[in-house]
Amino acid sequence: MMKRGLYPRALAAALALCVICLSAGCAAKAPAPSSAAAQAENAPQLRLVIERRSVVTEACMPSESPEGDGTPYASVDYPRIELDEASAAHYPRLRESLDAWNEELETSALPTLADLADMAKAGLEDSWLNAPLYEFDRLFVGRADSRIVSFEVIGDGYYGLCNYARNYDPETGRLLHLSDVINGPDQIDLLAQAIFDHLEYMEEDYAFTEGESALILATIQSEIRDDWLTWHLSEEGFEVSFDTYELMYDAFGPIWATLSYEEYPELIAEPYRPDGKAAPLEERITWIEADPVSYSDEELSRYLADEGVG
Repeated sequence: MMKRGLYPRALAAALALCVICLSAGCAAKAPAPSSAAAQAENAPQLRLVIERRSVVTEACMPSESPEGDGTPYASVDYPRIELDEASAAHYPRLRESLDAWNEELETSALPTLADLADMAKAGLEDSWLNAPLYEFDRLFVGRADSRIVSFEVIGDGYYGLCNYARNYDPETGRLLHLSDVINGPDQIDLLAQAIFDHLEYMEEDYAFTEGESALILATIQSEIRDDWLTWHLSEEGFEVSFDTYELMYDAFGPIWATLSYEEYPELIAEPYRPDGKAAPLEERITWIEADPVSYSDEELSRYLADEGVG
């Protein structure tokens, strides 16, 4: 499963065209604004179009089962992120990167469905399956503006929980690393303790022992060092999440932390902090629910045979 790329635009905005006087008598000229700065100033509001897609089995759960109401016995749901027309024209490299990520999900959907359907059929035949088998990717968009496009995906279903994040530079389409957005080595050194201090749990009264706390802090430090941390930027701040058993074997439910821009004003490098110019995120995202694409048992069995999987 997957788990866990902006050159500072402020630097580009600081560039100006210089006029070199060729003689003492040449008239001074006011510097023209840089094309990069003008382009940034005229950039459209970055807008996303997010489509929920799904592939399902034609065959459904038997009528005597708790979900025998026409529910397919296997399904795979996943998101597709695109830019609206104006954003795609202004950020072509970002569009290419998102297209590549979309293709990854699209390509994996059918083999995953075929595998789930094969197990579901066996479960129905052996009378142990009483609920559909599914994989469902939940998408959480943290930010989508001229400085960063940042989101997290939490996968849930038969194969268990799995979370990963993507953080893109809109201008270059590059995937950002933690070291790109954290404001220097000093802040990196402080990051693990700050995350530990803000950990939240599904079990609100859950508390670690002193020994467990030391192990958790060491695990967070290791993930930062190895660039394995699942993080994204939201409109509130720097957000981190951990899988159910990532920090401790008995840490019930997902664990997360939010380091707000207000509490940690020096944590995030200036080019990645919100500039206050973007409209509210919910106004810049269009959600679409696509009709499911269904496959017969014969089609899925043939796919498994042809691909040699299952």
